[in-house]
Amino acid sequence: MLTNDSSVYIAPLTQNVHENLHFNQLRSKLKYQVLEKMKSQVFVVGPGYVGREIIDLLLSEGQYEITTLVRREAALEEFEKDGVKAVLGDLNDAKIIQQLSAKSDVIFHTATADHLESAQAILAGIEERAGQAGYVGSGKKAWGVVHVRDLAKAYVQVLHWIEEAEDSDPELQNPYFFCESGEVTWGEVSAIIGKGLYNAGRIATPETKSIPESDYGDLFGPFTPDVVGCNCRNRADRLRSMGWKPEQLGLEEAFEKEDLPALLSEKGEFKASEMTLS
Repeated sequence: MLTNDSSVYIAPLTQNVHENLHFNQLRSKLKYQVLEKMKSQVFVVGPGYVGREIIDLLLSEGQYEITTLVRREAALEEFEKDGVKAVLGDLNDAKIIQQLSAKSDVIFHTATADHLESAQAILAGIEERAGQAGYVGSGKKAWGVVHVRDLAKAYVQVLHWIEEAEDSDPELQNPYFFCESGEVTWGEVSAIIGKGLYNAGRIATPETKSIPESDYGDLFGPFTPDVVGCNCRNRADRLRSMGWKPEQLGLEEAFEKEDLPALLSEKGEFKASEMTLS
């Protein structure tokens, strides 16, 4: 079994595959889809002796939309009358397998453990689906942003102001200080990330895309639009009136020079998407 961001690839049980398995990420994704009454997209390669049994079991549960690859035209009608989308092709049709894999949440490969090209086509499809920077919704929602060192300086500036302010100062009645060095839309953030990863040779295209709701389980589950898809706009007017001003790198330059090198140097399993949905 191999997983890569948005999809899981379940290989023949006899296949010797050693990969880092993101089971918790997959579990969060599928559990979110169940909670939101979304049907997971399942692609079965090899709907024969084993594959047909898997299809029948999944159909009986009623929560999956199933696509399968068949070699005979007669089998097209047989599967489609059962509610399964059947596509004509065989294991050597790498382009078809890649395209269908790119659209699927789960892929069962039960045809054989020894056909390298079909396995590679599945992995290429998974990579195609996950190989772009993305944003939630329209990407037009905006957030105020600030460099962490500028934010730290703002905290200290407020501390010194409190230490020096008179008790009668009416400003003391308002404890809120917003801090920003500008604002950016989520679409712009996605474009910055996509450009950086593309230039680093980690993805095939700098183009971005809207992340489908079916993939929110990879992010923050039902809270995804609230965490990375909403407006959070503010102005640091009070801080600026006190003399604070941002001095650090802007968002794009900071990502290229500070964040991206740190991210690319990290080793081990990605943990950020692991969360419990209850």
